[in-house]
Amino acid sequence: MHVLFREKHGLEETDIPIDLKQKPADLVVLSYSDSDLKAFAEGWRRGYKNSSKNFITLRLANISNLRHPLSIDTYIENTLSETKGILIRLIGGVPYWEYGLGQIQNLAKKKKFH
Repeated sequence: MHVLFREKHGLEETDIPIDLKQKPADLVVLSYSDSDLKAFAEGWRRGYKNSSKNFITLRLANISNLRHPLSIDTYIENTLSETKGILIRLIGGVPYWEYGLGQIQNLAKKKKFH
């Protein structure tokens, strides 16, 4: 008889907590892809350049900096809790950022986001 030991560890268990120290904004975009984030930044710059002073505020964050549960909780408390809109592009599906998605879903229910 053989005994197999299997352990399941997520990516978040190997990371060090990070505080991104971002203030809340009208829109927050989260993605693993730097090219996504750069495209949103450029689009925002172009819109801001051609707009009035009341243009929306924007925050961008790479999800790879938000893998540790403490990083996620801190980011939600300091940034997302006062944000008007959150856009998440998750490459790889739910298992790659399950805790983060769950916590943001809880925030959305609490704040009655649609």
